[in-house]
Amino acid sequence: TTADIKHRIEKSFGIGSAAQRLYDVELCLDYSEELYTPSFDPEVIMRKNWYQDQQFICKSNGECIMRFRAALNNDLLHWIIGLADTVKVIKPEKLKSMYRKKLNQMMSKVDS
Repeated sequence: TTADIKHRIEKSFGIGSAAQRLYDVELCLDYSEELYTPSFDPEVIMRKNWYQDQQFICKSNGECIMRFRAALNNDLLHWIIGLADTVKVIKPEKLKSMYRKKLNQMMSKVDS
């Protein structure tokens, strides 16, 4: 149904992920002074509605925890990689493994 398709798209990160299982995702975004750049300003990230259920918990040390439910796919993974050294994947373990694998693949391109 149209309502079912709309619901799946609302819960996805990228159109192709609508039928995939949803996971509780938690990222730690580090906006401490030494890592701060205007393109990674926490206000910019928090203003954007990435997910309907997203939550941000910001600490006084410059870290913001971002929580949401999403399918684990390349769109999400590439978005996380785009956050560079300002992001740490906290959970789920499957996403941490995907992230680690992709970073290792990228590093192998540098060394070849």
